[in-house]
Amino acid sequence: MKDIEIYPIRAFKDNYIWAVVNIKTNFLLVVDPGDALPVINFINLNSLMLSSILVTHHHADHRDGINVLREKYAPAVYAPTHIDIENPTCIVDTVSNINVPSFGQFKILRVPGHTLDHVAYYHDSGILFCGDTLFSAGCGRVFEGT
Repeated sequence: MKDIEIYPIRAFKDNYIWAVVNIKTNFLLVVDPGDALPVINFINLNSLMLSSILVTHHHADHRDGINVLREKYAPAVYAPTHIDIENPTCIVDTVSNINVPSFGQFKILRVPGHTLDHVAYYHDSGILFCGDTLFSAGCGRVFEGT
C-alpha cells in the first residue's frame, strides 16, 4: 500500500498487535488488539490517531483491548460476529469486502478452524492479516473447526 507502513507491537509473551500507519494522514489501524496499553504507548510515541481496528477472531489475546481503545479514541471496529466482541461498527462475516478509510479495501476471507468465527483480511497490495490461521512455524492450532 502506498504511504503505508506496518509495525509489530509486542503484546503478552508471544503475540503481536499489527500497527498499520498511513504516513500521510497519521491515521493508525490496528489488528487484533489483545491489550490496549502497548497500542496506547505506540500512539503516544508516534503522535498517531487510531481510526480503525480489525479483529480476526474472538479469543481474548486478540480482542481484550478493544473496549479501552474504543472509549479513548472511538475507532471503527471491524469484526466477525461473536458474543465476546461487543458492538462492532461493521460485522465482517456478512460482507465480502470492507473499505477502511485511509487504508483502502480489504477482502474478507472466512477461515474457520482455529475458531468458527475466524476471518482474515486481504489487501490487494498483497498484505494478509490472518490472525491465528498461520503461525510462524506452521498452521494455527485448530480448536473449533476441521
